[in-house]
Amino acid sequence: KTRLKPTKSLSLLMVCLLILILIISLSFSFPIWSYYCECIKGFWSNGTECMDVDECSDSLNSSVCQPHSVCVNIPGSYLCPCNEGFILNGTECQDVDECQSPDGTPCPEHSLCNNTAGSFFCQCSPGYKPIDRGCEDIDECKDNTTCRFDQVCTNLPGGYNCSCPLGHHEEKQACVDTNECESLPCHPVARCWNTPGSFSCHCPLGFAGNGSWCKDVDECVALTKPCHPLARCHNTPGSFVCVCKPGFVSIGPLCVDFDECQQANELCHSAATCSNHVGGFKCSCSHVILSFPLINCLCFPNRERKDGHRRWKFTLYHTANGFPIYGTIVRQDLCEFLSKIPYNTKNVSGSTYSVSAKAAKSSKTVVFKKKKKKENI
Repeated sequence: KTRLKPTKSLSLLMVCLLILILIISLSFSFPIWSYYCECIKGFWSNGTECMDVDECSDSLNSSVCQPHSVCVNIPGSYLCPCNEGFILNGTECQDVDECQSPDGTPCPEHSLCNNTAGSFFCQCSPGYKPIDRGCEDIDECKDNTTCRFDQVCTNLPGGYNCSCPLGHHEEKQACVDTNECESLPCHPVARCWNTPGSFSCHCPLGFAGNGSWCKDVDECVALTKPCHPLARCHNTPGSFVCVCKPGFVSIGPLCVDFDECQQANELCHSAATCSNHVGGFKCSCSHVILSFPLINCLCFPNRERKDGHRRWKFTLYHTANGFPIYGTIVRQDLCEFLSKIPYNTKNVSGSTYSVSAKAAKSSKTVVFKKKKKKENI
């Protein structure tokens, strides 16, 4: 037989004793006929009942919910809804940008929307001020010092404008009068007068109109007897002239008889006497019964002949039926001859003749033709 050593025997005995003591103590604490109650998660036992755990208490609140949320305790649990102005994005509360709302800005007209964490605020735009729940334009022109002393202040929505008054322009930080007459705004015949800030147009004397348009006034029609009774009125642009009738000269507004007999050139024949009368004169011959004035020779070229001589036309009165001129008719010879022939001369029978002088190719004779009674001389 094998014997245990005393040391090992003692150790085994101690183990067995301890096991026995444990079994006995357990049998007294938890009898095999008893039960055990355990509170579920979110509750705690006060010994007799399960009490809800308030996760939102001050001791736990700082670590239970995410930032920008509020802790709401419920039986056995809790909720963490996002604060107003935030929205849950997965596990975080994200700020809502109210200024970018698809429904439009929440701010009134003429204001700026500024987003903040969880909210927003409205700020009136520059040039506007808050009034009630809106924004009102600021009239900067109420203050007379807004613009320069020589400028005009114009209030605008949200601002203002400083400009030179009408008829002036900015030059070297000063308002200078604009000379509108340099752009020729008036009618071509009108006079332009520049005035401070403006201009005016005036038609000259002899024209009617407002300056933008001017029309010549016919003084010969508009005026009553504008000329002397012995003068004729001729309208000119902006005026008129009075021309005395033949035989009269103008002295100021008057027409007085002109003494033709006092002229240096001899109007009558050397053997005749010149007598002046109102509006004319006459030449009197001492050796004939009839008296008549003389005419100067006026030669008008008609067209050139092949031989170099010209054809001439004259109108003259004479007592004879004609006079022959043989050879080539030249201007000098013909004029010298015709200058000695009286005009408007009547013969004994009282008939008057019109002289037409022609130098034709086939004839070298001046032919006299009888004047028609209705022909004007």
